[in-house]
Amino acid sequence: MQEPITSPLTAASLGDTLELRCIIEKTFAGLTATGALWYRTDKSQYINIEAASRHSYVDSNHTDGDWSLRISNVTLEDDAGYYCQWSMFGGNFYDSAVVNLTVITLPKTVRLNRNREDVSTGTVVSVSGKEIFTCHAIDSNPEATITWTLGNRDISDSAAVLYTPGSMKKLHDTTSTLNYTFQRNDNEKTLRCQVLVQVEEQAVAITENISEQIDVILDVQYLHDVVTVRNVGSSGTIKKGGELQLQCEANGNPKPKYSWFFQPVSSAKQSLWEHRNSVLIIPAVDNDDEGEYWCAADNNVGRYSAVNKVSIRVGFNTYMASVVAPIVIAVGLLLGIFAVVFIAYVKHFLCFKQKERDSEQGSLSYKPTNGVLNYAIDKTLDDEQDVDRKKQKVSESVDGTKTEESVNYAELDLAEKKEQQKAKISPVIYSSIVHELKPASQV
Repeated sequence: MQEPITSPLTAASLGDTLELRCIIEKTFAGLTATGALWYRTDKSQYINIEAASRHSYVDSNHTDGDWSLRISNVTLEDDAGYYCQWSMFGGNFYDSAVVNLTVITLPKTVRLNRNREDVSTGTVVSVSGKEIFTCHAIDSNPEATITWTLGNRDISDSAAVLYTPGSMKKLHDTTSTLNYTFQRNDNEKTLRCQVLVQVEEQAVAITENISEQIDVILDVQYLHDVVTVRNVGSSGTIKKGGELQLQCEANGNPKPKYSWFFQPVSSAKQSLWEHRNSVLIIPAVDNDDEGEYWCAADNNVGRYSAVNKVSIRVGFNTYMASVVAPIVIAVGLLLGIFAVVFIAYVKHFLCFKQKERDSEQGSLSYKPTNGVLNYAIDKTLDDEQDVDRKKQKVSESVDGTKTEESVNYAELDLAEKKEQQKAKISPVIYSSIVHELKPASQV
């Protein structure tokens, strides 16, 4: 004796026609099956083939023991477990293996939302950093499988899935919540929520899986936290009247707006220019433009200031410098020559006046104020000349002759005067610099 051969068909779509096979083969001793009935596992009553309009036997004559059941226009109500019960001559009943029929039902609704707002397929969605998307598959059978792809990359590992009963028996709701941090290189990629309704792997009745999907194009909004400012020129020193160009470099979507800051050298008060372009141009710089410049970039994602500052100094115009420099040098040389001549003249004049005073005051010792060594004016030479004149007078007699006594008198007189002069005159004194000329006797 052998059980009926059942069909491997275990799944069908709404509206399909399917067959559940139940074939009873001949057994030993020539005994054959006396009959067969079909049952559902969820009902105790057998299926009344004659009264059911959508149920019938494949072979009404049951040739070769074929008691297979045909179900037309499959509905969700047909989703159940089926088995056939057959009997052999003598009244023994036997049950076949159960065949679980799955009626595949597409979700009534596939919905994608962000921040609890629905997003339709093909929409451009602006995202920034970490975002939460939720994909709903409503009233499917069996429970749907939801996958997430970003571009060609599967990101389903970042999603959590929740299964709940559907709006009616045998239907299911599936909710998948994606919690993902989008990067700037994800901009313009497609985010896809794909809903797949399928039976178990051993089901062979369906040649294609039934799926639906929603695609959205991502507009990833971001602002890089590194903002820099650079001098388009090659130097931080710009000639007066020259052009200054500064570039603020920031990476963001949407396009950032820029603000410029200026801290002048001559003032503690800052200047601010808001909502400018990324390039700051000052056509003709002046001394007031000297100082530090920096920028900030902002969009609806955030605001970042530059990580650096540019220091600008204003120099002479090179053309003016080339013209003025020779003139300044020439004037300097002339002034130098005039100073040398003037100093020489003053020195000569002072020396002349000094000699006149010395001739009037006699032998004095002075201290100069310019660091020159002190010196003494010695009148000894003048006195010697005076003695010579006296010698000449004494040596002349009334008759015009020189006497030995007169000569001796003159020599004695000269010696006496030298002794007196030695007692009066101090030696030359060397001293440090003083601030005015004074007689040696006052030093």
